[in-house]
Amino acid sequence: MFPILYVLIKQNSNEKKHNKFLQKIAEEHRLKFDKTGTYGPLSLGLDTNNKKLVVVEFRGSADYDIFDLKDVKNVKITKKMLPAGYSASKKERIIYLSLDLENKYASKITGITFYDEEDEESIDADIRLNDAKIWDTLIHKNLAV
Repeated sequence: MFPILYVLIKQNSNEKKHNKFLQKIAEEHRLKFDKTGTYGPLSLGLDTNNKKLVVVEFRGSADYDIFDLKDVKNVKITKKMLPAGYSASKKERIIYLSLDLENKYASKITGITFYDEEDEESIDADIRLNDAKIWDTLIHKNLAV
């Protein structure tokens, strides 16, 4: 029971730290987040008024990007699958999952990683797929037409 309690406390502490950092970015850039989310080392903040998406990855240091959704042409979920039979599982499974933002003015695609099987902090891929779908919908609603 103690290891489970430790993991929950550590996860809660990390989420608070990530949210505090997101709010610091919001203040520095005069943003007001309508929606935020933390998924392992990934934190997202969406300002629907200014059409800005903040992506923070906490891997060693806290690196962040601010995307102007007015410059995003398309958003899509990308999955890399391991075919059935390659593991103990009888069905295919997700080994990598990202939300890809395509820039309007350059042939640049930026991937926001929601799940990577090689990352020890990642949890169940199906849960992350649901999270990615939620953000896909939110971002699509805020793309400039």
